[in-house]
Amino acid sequence: MISLFATLKHFLYAMLFLIFVFLYFSNCNDIDIFLIFDVIFLFLNIFFSKGIAKNLIYIMFNLMIFLFLLSRPVIEYLYKIDYWDVNLEFYTMSLFIIGLSLFSINFGYSINNRLMVKKEIYKLSKSSENILFFIVLFLWVINFIVGVDRYLLLRDLPYTDNYLAFQGRLPSFLVSISAFYIYFFIFFLAAIPNSKKRILVIIFHLISLVPVLLIGERNGVGQFFIFLILYYFLLNENLGFSKNISFKRIFYIILFLISLMALFNYVGNLREKNSDVDVISSQPYEKNAIVKFLYLQGTSFYTIVQGLEIEKLLPNREDKVYSFGMVIDSLLHNSISSKIFSFPELGSGNNMLAVLNSNNLAHPLSYLVMGDSYLMGHGRGTSYVLENYLDFGFLGVVILSAILGRVISCLNSSLFFKSYYIRILALLTMLNLILLPRFTYSGFFYYFFDMKFIISITIMFFIDKLFSEYKVKNYE
Repeated sequence: MISLFATLKHFLYAMLFLIFVFLYFSNCNDIDIFLIFDVIFLFLNIFFSKGIAKNLIYIMFNLMIFLFLLSRPVIEYLYKIDYWDVNLEFYTMSLFIIGLSLFSINFGYSINNRLMVKKEIYKLSKSSENILFFIVLFLWVINFIVGVDRYLLLRDLPYTDNYLAFQGRLPSFLVSISAFYIYFFIFFLAAIPNSKKRILVIIFHLISLVPVLLIGERNGVGQFFIFLILYYFLLNENLGFSKNISFKRIFYIILFLISLMALFNYVGNLREKNSDVDVISSQPYEKNAIVKFLYLQGTSFYTIVQGLEIEKLLPNREDKVYSFGMVIDSLLHNSISSKIFSFPELGSGNNMLAVLNSNNLAHPLSYLVMGDSYLMGHGRGTSYVLENYLDFGFLGVVILSAILGRVISCLNSSLFFKSYYIRILALLTMLNLILLPRFTYSGFFYYFFDMKFIISITIMFFIDKLFSEYKVKNYE
């Protein structure tokens, strides 16, 4: 039976949503009104979540939407910073589709989740776990060597060279092998190994991120730290280590996040010094490190604005489905399909082949907005909200965002479901969801079509079956 609280919540959401939609289709062009509605939707999504730990992935995803899509317009509103010189129509439309997505994600997430958490889970046997442990360490060594090689070649160059057709000095087969590391790393965490091995593997992974951060890549580093927070909190929640999130733990997380912001600001300053693009540094937010961090991360909002502005200029638009671009490109534009079906290849890095032929919106959008700067390694990126709208209109934003909310709803239970392979899929999905507001929609499920994942999961399956049978037992 639906409680009074739930009834009031749904009624409030419905009334606000109807007013929101009415204002937009009444040709209201007040940016501030739509921004306030978006912030209210986001606040209600978090506020109505019953329990932090039980809804941590959902809360974190909403915070990522704020960080990447709403922080910049909010700061511009509070600090009275002028908006970019773009037609107001594209601003209001951007805020409208973000609000549509927030409402629809909540709708999908609110559907009752029938998956039940199992306190008794299937774990790999000792022999399988040990084999997996040594595979992870072996791949880590190769991955670290590849990372150091990239750092040594790029340390005195602009970070944008990373997005060109970069060629390292190591044999190509080593680089290819290193790409399998992340999958086996996730396989190991999904096995829920003993704490000593788990901590050791995580420490090694943190070390491997050092050359990546020194090059100037922040996304992967931030993504992993957020993933790690989610993993440990949910490990505790689902396996009974601790049912309550203490103030001490919250304090450490806040302290950690502030330190991470400071680190990212430092790396950002290094990137600005090594960049060939002039950076304006006289804005009022420059005096506050946290506000500066939020403002710089919020650039994806303007990716949406600019994407709407140049929609009619996108090349070969009728042949593209950007929401599923990564999957389509991997199936149609690989070396095999290019030879058999004569589909054009996309090349590597930022190039005109990708601009004209790729289903990845980031390429044509960045070129149309930035011109030759794109060919020099710069880019605007993309956003799942923009892709959903360009492909399927407002209805597409609603449906695909509701599906996204449903996926997040299932993750909390399936992360520590009794099936080892379901845990693998859940962890990979959670990892890829973190950056989705500034990434392509297919990013959270693309790994299903990644040949490296298919090969990795096949190897893992044979290790599991050949060396041992499942052992059913409680955690540690």
